[in-house]
Amino acid sequence: MPDGLSPAVRELLYSDMPKYFTWVQSQRKWNRRADVVHAGCALKQLGRVNAVHPSLGVLYYLRLLLKCVERPQSFLELRTYENTVHPSYRLACAARGILFDNVGVWKDIMDEAVRD
Repeated sequence: MPDGLSPAVRELLYSDMPKYFTWVQSQRKWNRRADVVHAGCALKQLGRVNAVHPSLGVLYYLRLLLKCVERPQSFLELRTYENTVHPSYRLACAARGILFDNVGVWKDIMDEAVRD
């Protein structure tokens, strides 16, 4: 999470970060996006979080958690639900009921595909 920024940043889901920040790989940190103004109007910034195919296992489950867990401070916290630390991201997803909502998961996947 970006350092030295307002507490409101902590309210963002990971999937919302590209709207307001860019990832600088060489510095391994998030930088705030510059506001783009055209003809006196602020333009909406586009950003994306790459899709992950379910066959990639751990990465897929991690991405599902990043889309729904608010303000995670660590990978351990992503696996924690109702004061229980689950041994894997998949089990953490199952505990949250994410895996049993196949219709919702596929709807999200299709919505992302349309946006990208």
